[in-house]
This record gives sequence, structure tokens and C-alpha cells, in this order.
Amino acid sequence: LNEYIQHVCSALFAVPPGVAAVAVVGLVVLGSPVPLHVAQIPTQAMAVWIGLTQDPNNPVHWLRGWPLLLIAAIGASVITLKLTSPPATIEPARIATRQRSPATMFAAIAWALSVIAPLILMATHIHEANSIVRFVKVSREAILESVIIASCVGALCAMLGACVWIAAVSRLACRPWARAALIGSVACLIGSMISPGIMIGRAFGELFQMRMLANMADSFLPLILAHIARYAAPCVIVGLLLARAEAQSLRETAQLDGAESMRGFIGARLPGGIAALAASGIFAASMSLHDIDTSVIIQPPGSISLAQMLLGYLHFAKTEELCSGVLLLVGCTLCVTVAAAWWSAGGRREA
Repeated sequence: LNEYIQHVCSALFAVPPGVAAVAVVGLVVLGSPVPLHVAQIPTQAMAVWIGLTQDPNNPVHWLRGWPLLLIAAIGASVITLKLTSPPATIEPARIATRQRSPATMFAAIAWALSVIAPLILMATHIHEANSIVRFVKVSREAILESVIIASCVGALCAMLGACVWIAAVSRLACRPWARAALIGSVACLIGSMISPGIMIGRAFGELFQMRMLANMADSFLPLILAHIARYAAPCVIVGLLLARAEAQSLRETAQLDGAESMRGFIGARLPGGIAALAASGIFAASMSLHDIDTSVIIQPPGSISLAQMLLGYLHFAKTEELCSGVLLLVGCTLCVTVAAAWWSAGGRREA
């Protein structure tokens, strides 16, 4: 049985990067009901959303999501095993060949068709020059609240990634129980990102209905924690990759020099990975800013997120306002993420 499991894992890990990327994105989309709902395609995630919104206390609606949760658990297990397996040795010639492969061109074309082309189409539907300015004035409260929540989520997720990095390179990680706890935590966060967001949001909503937490149920805390649970996976993955990138000689030197303490980590190790952690935090903040399915169930009374406001414009066919908001939201997010990627690449070159 052990040899069979190793054979299956080897086959899964040998998948080309492009295919693996499509599979991961497909897993995330599978748990998100909004894109296919807009296209008027019925999905299991949408059925779970409708059921939990209408009758959240009925266990049947929770059980209805078991296929999605099972797929999320399998996907999270495979991704976690890949991340925690010993790194394979790749020859420099293969790396150079991979960078010049057609997969890079295909990825660039797919990105342009999914991001740049919709932005151009949205821009053609804006007929007044001051539409974006008017949108900002009308939606300034939703914009401000969404940006504050997204900033908190991004900062806390980046800190969580740093904690995973510290835990993975510490002496405690050599103990089986500590390593199992670390791998299990990472797998849970990856599975949470793949799982239906409506179930994550409803779970946190039910959690804050407990007597000891009921006083905070109408605050932004449940929403922030739900977004962290949903979008912290990229940050903890970056933390694991930073830990794997450290040479064994560097870890031994850090142990001899006393750099395993928090002060030593901040002074000796953190500067080399701060750009990658910040980029992953910005990515998590961007996902929080665009979130709908997790937020709709636990949004504090009297508030509405920017993404929910855009969804309302879509439902009521307010094309001018919708296009203005999408240009602002996606355009600003694109600029920030490109800047973060450039900063992260600069940090790797310096390291």
C-alpha cells in the first residue's frame, strides 16, 4: 500500500506546471458560485448558497455541499503533500528551457483575455467622462470599508505566512507531532480556500452566535476572520517555500549564531523574504476586496462591500455604474499586484 501511495503521488507531482495551475484555479472556481451564476449556469455551489441563505439551520443544506468539501479535501491534501515533499533537483538547462516554453505564451494570452480584454470592453461602455468620479462619490463608504477590511486581512495573512516560515525552520519542526500539526494547519487553510465560501462564512456566523462571542457578532471581526480563513493559503504557501529555499548550512549557522529567536529571525532571515510575504499579503487583500460569497452571509448590519454593490449594479442592469466600478476596482488591483510582483522579484534578485 505504501508503494502504491508513493507511485500515485509521484504521478500527481509529475504534472506539468501549466496543467497544475489550471487544476488549482479550477478547484477554486468550483467552490465559487458567483461566476457561473452570472452566466446562468446552475451549480452545486449555488444550490448550497441558496439553501444556507434561506434555511441555515437545516442540516440538509450543509450535507448538500459534501461533494465540494470532498474535492476540496483531496485537492488540499495533494497540494500540501507537494509542498512538504523533498524538493526535486532541477538542472539549470531545464529551467532555461521551461522559461522559453509555449506554456509561458499561453499563460500570457489567457491572462490578457481574462483581465485586459474585459477591461477594454468595460471602458467602451462608459459614455460620460466623470462616471468614475461619480461612482467614487456615491460608493465612498463601501470603498472605504472594503479597503480597510482588505488591508487588515492582507496584513494578518502576511504575518501568518511569516509564522509558518518560522515554524518550518525551527528545531521544533523536527519533531513528528509538530511537523504533523504544521502540515495539518496548512492543509486546512488550503482546503478552506477551495471550499465554498458561503459555507465558510456561515460557519463563522454560527460561531459568533455563541454566548461568549455574541457581543462581537455585529462587528467586522467575523468577516475579517472568515476572509483570513479563506485567503491565507497563498501566504502560508509562500512561508513554506521560503523555508524550503533555505539551505541546510544556513539553518545550522543560524542555530550556532542564535538567529532562531524572534529578534534573530527578523534581523537575519526576514529581509530576504519580506518582499515575497508582502506580495502574498497584497494578493490576499485583493481576494478579500473582490469577495462576495463569504461576505454576503456575515456582513455587519447596515454595511455593504464594494463587490456586493457591483453585483447589485449587475442585477439591476446599471451598466454605466457597473463598468465604472469594475474599471476602478480591477484597474487599481492590477496596478497594486503588478507593483507587488515587481517588488517581490527585486527581493529575490537581491537575496
